[in-house]
Amino acid sequence: MSTWSDEAACGQAVARGQAHPDDWFPDGVTLDDGHRAAIALCGVCPVRKECHDTALRTTRPSVQGIWAGYTEPQRDAQVRVLARRQRRVVARHEQRRRDAATPRGGR
Repeated sequence: MSTWSDEAACGQAVARGQAHPDDWFPDGVTLDDGHRAAIALCGVCPVRKECHDTALRTTRPSVQGIWAGYTEPQRDAQVRVLARRQRRVVARHEQRRRDAATPRGGR
């Protein structure tokens, strides 16, 4: 059975010898030409959304390196933003529920 990763541009480029697996695993914050090329390849990948969704849903150490064109620090920042948004949505929902349960007026 085929999965989205079978269609990933990164795996195909590595299989054809057009890229090296290390290109998706920067050491620290400095990106070299191979890392920048990997990020560019992700930009045209047909399964970028699936890759990004997987990377955001999966915790480390399973998801290291560049996924969907994003480095680990970039994905960490995205996860923090998504968590804040989710907390705000939950807070608004809870407030609406409390407001609906509160009797209004004296009638």
